[in-house]
Amino acid sequence: DYNRGNDSLTFTNIGVDDLTLGRDGNNLVVSLNNGEEITINHQLDENTRHSIDAFVFDDGTTWDQQAIRNRMVADQKATGTVVGTDNNENYTHSLGDGSYSVTDYDYHTGNDTFQFVDVSSTDILVQRLQSDPNDVVMTLANNEQITFLDQLHSSNDYGIESFEFADGVTWNRNDLSSAPIVEDEFVFV
Repeated sequence: DYNRGNDSLTFTNIGVDDLTLGRDGNNLVVSLNNGEEITINHQLDENTRHSIDAFVFDDGTTWDQQAIRNRMVADQKATGTVVGTDNNENYTHSLGDGSYSVTDYDYHTGNDTFQFVDVSSTDILVQRLQSDPNDVVMTLANNEQITFLDQLHSSNDYGIESFEFADGVTWNRNDLSSAPIVEDEFVFV
C-alpha cells in the first residue's frame, strides 16, 4: 500500500520449515513444500511501503521484514549464491554454512555488515582473483570459501561495508584491497 500500514501474510497449516524464500529482482518468491509459489512484488524494494510487514504462522511465530530478509539470505546460501537487496543487510556466517558467493549492490552506498559468528580474523585467508581483482575470496580454517563478487569495485555502491569477526575485529573495504591476487584455479568461485 502507498501509506505505511500493518500488512501481514498469514500462513495456515504451514510452518516456518515448510517454505523457502528466494528472489526474482526485487520480488520475493515464497516456495512452499507442496510445490506452490507466492510472489510478492516489490517486497525487497528499498522503499518498504510497498511490502508485506510481517509473515504470521499458525504456531504464533511472526517474522518482521528483517527476519524475512534474513531467512531469504539463509535459504540463498543453500543454492550457492546470495544476492543482497537495496536495504542494509546484516549477513551472518557460522562454520558449517558452506561455500557460496555474495553479490551486494545498493544503487546508493548502504551500510551492509557481514558477521562471522564463530570465526576469528586470524583464522581466515583473504585473496583476490586474477580474473577479476574486484572479487574477494575468504577461505576459513574448515576450507569453506565465501566469494564476495565486485567487493572492491571502484563504485562504493558495490560490496559489503563492514566485516565483523568473533574476536571483536572489524574490517572495512579498504582492509581487503591489499589482499594478494591469485590465479583462479586455486580458489573456489
